[in-house]
Amino acid sequence: MLPEEKTTTEEGGSKQADSSAQTGLPVLRTFKSDSSQYIKDEGISMVDVAAAQVKRGFGSFAAPSASLLTKRNIILAGAVLIIIGAVIGGFAIFGGKKVVQPVVSLPKPVLISDFEKETTLGSILGIVKEPVKENKLLYIAIIKEGGQTKRLATTKELFDNFGVAFPGDTADIFEGSFMLSVYNNQPSLIFKIKSYEKAFISMMKWEENMADNLKDIFMIKDIVSAMSSFTDKVIRNHDARVLNGSSGIPVISYSFINRDYLVVSSGEDALEEIIRRFALPQYLNQ
Repeated sequence: MLPEEKTTTEEGGSKQADSSAQTGLPVLRTFKSDSSQYIKDEGISMVDVAAAQVKRGFGSFAAPSASLLTKRNIILAGAVLIIIGAVIGGFAIFGGKKVVQPVVSLPKPVLISDFEKETTLGSILGIVKEPVKENKLLYIAIIKEGGQTKRLATTKELFDNFGVAFPGDTADIFEGSFMLSVYNNQPSLIFKIKSYEKAFISMMKWEENMADNLKDIFMIKDIVSAMSSFTDKVIRNHDARVLNGSSGIPVISYSFINRDYLVVSSGEDALEEIIRRFALPQYLNQ
């Protein structure tokens, strides 16, 4: 009679366990088998297991770890700093930054100078009175500003500013601009002329009031007698006209460098230096 085949019982496990026992091999244990045995021994149902898994899963969301909170705080702080930086940067670019006007290039003077300063008609006297290094020529650019433009003041504007009663039509005699310079503390005016003949006649007429008209810009302190008059003098091979003060020192001298330029100076040193520079190509801007 054949032996009766064993089947799985409530106490006893499986056919595999019985066959293993019969063959003398150790029973292979798995996590699944152990879990099943534990659930059976403790009287735990599969519903209880599922409920525990759900509870554990939702619990991880309800109580985030401290490291997760720290990361969130860092991200929020970084976002706030970025927003603040953007606001400050936008204000600096669009709100607080002044619009820089383009630099306007002024015409160059006829002579190259050693120094250059820029001022307005109302501030000429302050610049003229400033000391200049000996034997150095200072060019003072007199500008007029209007809106976003900048240009050199005209001869007429200069005369109007100092109340000069010039005996002639400045528009017909002089070009628009002029050059104001200082050499050895002696101011000079260099004019480009349109008509030599008209300029010559007007200058002879102006001699009567020239010292009074130019006393401020030329800083004339010496008394000029009403009986004083201009006299002829040759300076560096150029015919010049000179007016002396009561001390015998020249207070005004002028000369036509050529048929295009007229120089009026407060002293002979300045006139002589300007004539010298006109004769040397390296000093000419033309």
